[in-house]
Order: sequence, then C-alpha cells, then structure tokens
Amino acid sequence: MLERKIFDITKNISIFRQMLRFGGTPYRIRQFLIKFNKFIKSGPTNLINIYKFWINEDSLGDFIDLYYGICDEIILLYKLNVFTNPNFKSFIGKHEAYSWYMDILLGLKKNYNKLQENRNKQLQLNIQNQVKQKASLLSKRLMDSIGNNSPMKSQILREFNTKSPILNNNNQYDLEIEALKHEERIIMTDLVRLSFDFVCDSIDIFKLELNPSVYLICGAISGSFGLSKVWMMSKR
Repeated sequence: MLERKIFDITKNISIFRQMLRFGGTPYRIRQFLIKFNKFIKSGPTNLINIYKFWINEDSLGDFIDLYYGICDEIILLYKLNVFTNPNFKSFIGKHEAYSWYMDILLGLKKNYNKLQENRNKQLQLNIQNQVKQKASLLSKRLMDSIGNNSPMKSQILREFNTKSPILNNNNQYDLEIEALKHEERIIMTDLVRLSFDFVCDSIDIFKLELNPSVYLICGAISGSFGLSKVWMMSKR
C-alpha cells in the first residue's frame, strides 16, 4: 500500500517535471542550426574549425540536451496517450535512459565545477574583507597615535565620517557573500537531485534487481529536490 502511494507520488512528480521541460526541442534544434550555419561560414572545413565548434564541452552539452529533450518529450506524449505504438515506445524508452544518463553525468560535472568556483569566490571575498578590516584597524590605531589637538587628526576624522568607506564595503560584502551562499545552496540542491537521478537511471541502464521501493524513494527524493531548486531560484 505504501509502495503504491510512493509510486503514484513519484509518477505525478515525474510528469509535472516533464511538463515543465516540454517544448524546448524546437529551440534546441534552432540553436544547432544557427551554430551549424556559423560553422559553414567560418571558413574551410578543417580539423581546427571542427575542434573549435564541435569538439568541446559546450557542444557535447548541446547534443546531450537535444538528444535527451527529444526522448523526454516523446515519452511524455506516451504518458499522456498521444502516442500509443508499443514498439517505438520501447525503442525511445531505451534511448531516454541513455540520454538521461549522459545528461546526469554532465550535470554532475558542471555542478561540481560551479561549486568549486563559487567557493573560491567566497574565499576571495573573505580574504578581501579581512584585509579591509585590518586596514581599518590600522587606520584607527594611526589616528589614536596622533594627538587629540592635531589638525591632521581632525581632517582624517572628517573624511572618514563623510565617506564611511568601511561601512559601504561591509554592506557590499554582505550582499555579495549572501548571493554566493544562495547560489551555493542551489548548486548543492541540484547535486543531490542529480545523485538520486543517477541511482534511478543506473537501475534502469544496468537492470539492477533491487527492491522496487529503492527506485521509488530515490525518484521521490529527486523530484522533491528538483522542486526545491525551482523554488530557491524563484527567491533570487
């Protein structure tokens, strides 16, 4: 009974996610045609141009995105009973699993790189902020060392109070670090989602004989994190 409920929830979440993705294939095809047109106009068809346009991670991502998008949208049409041919459904189902697997692996790699880049930016901001704070502390110590009746001290204090650079820098730092932390949470959420997707698709690809509840639970968790990611992105 519980497994049936989990199955229904997972199925509904899966259909909802597919409906959100539906309709992107014509745009992806158009982007491929634009890129192919640029490739044709770029000059002679040699290894340098082929490598420049096609042998790179961006082109691989575009191809996988198109491959998966076509399969994903056709499967959704089967779920909605628009298509009914069982033979073609079996064929496209296998390719959906393969394309999804490639999409997951590339997504994990990209998100891992994004996470490292994000954390490096946070580290750099923290270092810059610490340097500014130490500079501010040294400035205050310098002013304290100057006599109270010194005209130089009065001038420095007036400029400091008027411009308030440290206050402005702190506000800017808080905004930037919060934006990076928000981005980090989104990336981590997507990594978790993709990890559970990886488990689900591995079961399909390698035909692993596991308890059906493993697939259902992983699918439900993945769907939940997918919705969480959408919600978090809307809060930017």
